[in-house]
Amino acid sequence: MNHMTERLKHEEGERIFKVLASAKRLAILHALDGKEMSVDELTKKLGVRKSNISQHLAILRYARLVKMRRDATRVYYRVTDPKILDCCRIIGNFAKKYR
Repeated sequence: MNHMTERLKHEEGERIFKVLASAKRLAILHALDGKEMSVDELTKKLGVRKSNISQHLAILRYARLVKMRRDATRVYYRVTDPKILDCCRIIGNFAKKYR
């Protein structure tokens, strides 16, 4: 792998970690683990204001970590690739180990 490709790979990793550096975004990803949910459902489950959930979902969508699907007047979200949740679990387990 050449230097430029390696640098781009690191920059992409940095971008993803910055998105994941939010407890609310991590909670949203975990809530969506294996299922699809609307903003209203996420609001109820997480106890966070709708506008706040929507802002975090926009960031997760921009980072391509979640996808949306429209169904009439509702929008549903799901995790793009479940492997991101594996990554979050590994980091969480590492953090617990060194508390």
